[in-house]
Amino acid sequence: MNLELQTKKLELIHWLSSIDDLRIIDKISKIRKEEKSWWNDISDAEKKMIEDGLKDIEDGNIVSHEDFLKSYGK
Repeated sequence: MNLELQTKKLELIHWLSSIDDLRIIDKISKIRKEEKSWWNDISDAEKKMIEDGLKDIEDGNIVSHEDFLKSYGK
């Protein structure tokens, strides 16, 4: 997997972890359920990363976007 793709995925994960609006989370979950075709096309490792990220959000293990940028800089 190339570095640019990995970076974009991490940015999306961190952005998603900073969302506090349950309506947005519900919409994203709905899209995920409706778009199963891509789910079947990704690797087991990618599926696990997504599931782990969603579990982290549910468990409150999140970092704000600002804190992420402080740690990893842009």
